[in-house]
Amino acid sequence: MNIITLIPVKNEAWILESTLENCCRFSDYIIVADQMSTDGSREICKKFPKVILIDNPGQGHSNSVRWLLLDKAREIEGDNLIFCIDADEIVSPFFFSSGEFDKVRDTVSPGDSLSFPWIQLWKSTREYRDDGVWKNSLKEIAFFDDRKADYNRTPIINDHTSRIPILSGKKISVTSPLLHLQFASWERTQIKQAWYRCSELVANPENAKKINHKYSPTLDTQVKLTPAPTDWLKGAIVPELDSFEIAKSWHYRQIIDWFDQYSIEFFEGLQIWHIEVLHDQFIKRVGREPRVKRYPSWLVRLNDLKNAIIKRT
Repeated sequence: MNIITLIPVKNEAWILESTLENCCRFSDYIIVADQMSTDGSREICKKFPKVILIDNPGQGHSNSVRWLLLDKAREIEGDNLIFCIDADEIVSPFFFSSGEFDKVRDTVSPGDSLSFPWIQLWKSTREYRDDGVWKNSLKEIAFFDDRKADYNRTPIINDHTSRIPILSGKKISVTSPLLHLQFASWERTQIKQAWYRCSELVANPENAKKINHKYSPTLDTQVKLTPAPTDWLKGAIVPELDSFEIAKSWHYRQIIDWFDQYSIEFFEGLQIWHIEVLHDQFIKRVGREPRVKRYPSWLVRLNDLKNAIIKRT
């Protein structure tokens, strides 16, 4: 059985080297689809003999990159167990050291998929978010390829679609986690989340309130944190998370380009102005405080109650 790891990349040099080193420990092949990176990501990929680097010529944050990666993986003959991760994620080494992988490998069949607990490490690698939408969250990220399954090849925002193709086999839940480091690097994640909000507003200009509500869990308000077990990251290579300048990030540059293209007032309703450099841009360009659009708090609580009731039934 070959183990193939698929990773879409755009300007991920801050974390990519450690991600590839971690993946090399369990992967026979790593396929990286790079979206015109300018920060040295491509050069990092070329350091690793297991990495197959392909171009992602697409514009925007589209799910079409998943199709490119799957098609390339199917050029590799044999029985393939395929992992689909992002550059800021670590498949916990505990999955392999605990013997859980061996048990899965002995029982998995073509068309089966694997779901991992998706853990959001929060402001460091010592604690994780244990509430809201991320409590008991599972992410399907691996499958034993039957060479027939495919994605729904309708272009949408990449984060709004499944990591893996549509499969007909067993759905297997494992206990070892997929560790998400996005929120462990707090300054970086705030500008990235602002970029997500802006990109969604460009696609759906009337949805500022809905976008703010959708991304509200990414803000640091009334969160429940739980200590991360040391076994989760034992043996993993973790990047430096503290050194980051927002103004040098490609997310920031893209947002400024959108401000120039659409006008900064177009984005006024979004909950992005807590980021000082963006707030300063608004004051400089408009001369007043931005007015964010939010649903009334009573409506949010009512909706949360409704969803909780639906979940119990």
